[in-house]
Amino acid sequence: KQWYQRRVVITAGVTKKDVGDLDCKPGTFLNETAVKCVPCKPGSFSDKENATECTLCAAGTYNNKKGQAVCAACEIGTYNGKEGQKKCSACAIGTYAGTTASTECTACSAGSFAATTGSSECSLCAAGSFSGPSASTCALCGAGTISAAAGSAECSSCPAGTSTGGVTSGAVECDDCSAGQYSSAESVSCSDCAAGSYAAKTGSAECSPCAAGSYASETASTECTLCGPASYTDKTGQSTCASCTAGTYTPYSGSVTCAACDPGTMSPAMAISCTPCSIGSHASASGSAACDACAPGTFADREGSADCSACSPGTSTGGDEGATGCAVCDVGSYAEGSGNAGCSACPSSTTSTTYSTGSTSLSDCIGPVLLAKDASDATLYTMYEAAPINNTAGEIASLVALSGDWKKEKSTLRLCVDTTA
Repeated sequence: KQWYQRRVVITAGVTKKDVGDLDCKPGTFLNETAVKCVPCKPGSFSDKENATECTLCAAGTYNNKKGQAVCAACEIGTYNGKEGQKKCSACAIGTYAGTTASTECTACSAGSFAATTGSSECSLCAAGSFSGPSASTCALCGAGTISAAAGSAECSSCPAGTSTGGVTSGAVECDDCSAGQYSSAESVSCSDCAAGSYAAKTGSAECSPCAAGSYASETASTECTLCGPASYTDKTGQSTCASCTAGTYTPYSGSVTCAACDPGTMSPAMAISCTPCSIGSHASASGSAACDACAPGTFADREGSADCSACSPGTSTGGDEGATGCAVCDVGSYAEGSGNAGCSACPSSTTSTTYSTGSTSLSDCIGPVLLAKDASDATLYTMYEAAPINNTAGEIASLVALSGDWKKEKSTLRLCVDTTA
């Protein structure tokens, strides 16, 4: 007990021959072999008097001087992961330490970054950029992709029907394509619909071809136009309509074909209707571009004739084409059979004629012609031979007269003088 009364407080490094005379302060420890108080080395401490040893600084703490009674905590942004450290290390880029006394740094999560060493926190990537974990920087979203909010771990593809509006990198939103345009996925810009196609709504992933009977002559069309009358398209996706060819027509809009004109009618190109053939002409086939004149010996006496009619026996068209009717053969001529272009004169080898107009056969021709003069009134008459003439008797027997010529008394012929002798 007397030893306690003799204790003397001494500084580190002071020695006494009697251990019991020593009183070591915090930050030192009693070296009993050397019989002295020894300062704790950097990275260790003693927080009590008369400590027999120093304690290593815990992980996350340090001291860099000897004789320390406590260890200091690593500051935010620094760490150490082992005991007995003289210093703390700054967190590497892409990591951080948000609290003091950190034993390790935490990797920045995807969507954030730490650009410098010793970071106490990670910053969020801005909209239009992204990052993976442990990033020291953020990358801009590529063409056709976006990140709409800060802190994105990845970029999203713009769906078909949208684009980034011409922004090649760092886009923050996808815009719908306008009507008349389209796009595939991950497009930087929208494309115009080609001529012959259209997109009626915004946000179209593809353009629709114009239906048969319609067209779109311009690019970026929002609708197709119906082909007008006298035109058509029989295929989809057309930029123009075709005109109806001669012999065909359509009066309607939106036609997929032109109808052929009926027999008896015709049309020029680009027609909305067919025109009946005029009299004297015909169109025997459907789809005629023009009507043909009736050939000599035939006629058409009404409009819209598909065929011409043949002149009947005893008539002709006089050699002309395009006849609207047939004329009766004159006296002294005949037409055998049907379809005669002209009438044939009775043979000139004998002075002959016919009884009447419209004769149908050569056998209708008679002769010779007798010029007879009435004995009583000296009138000259024309007579035709139907039987032998008895001139010696002074009479003309069995004469036949044309109707109304010189027959004066019922069926009896007057006595005439033969003037041919």
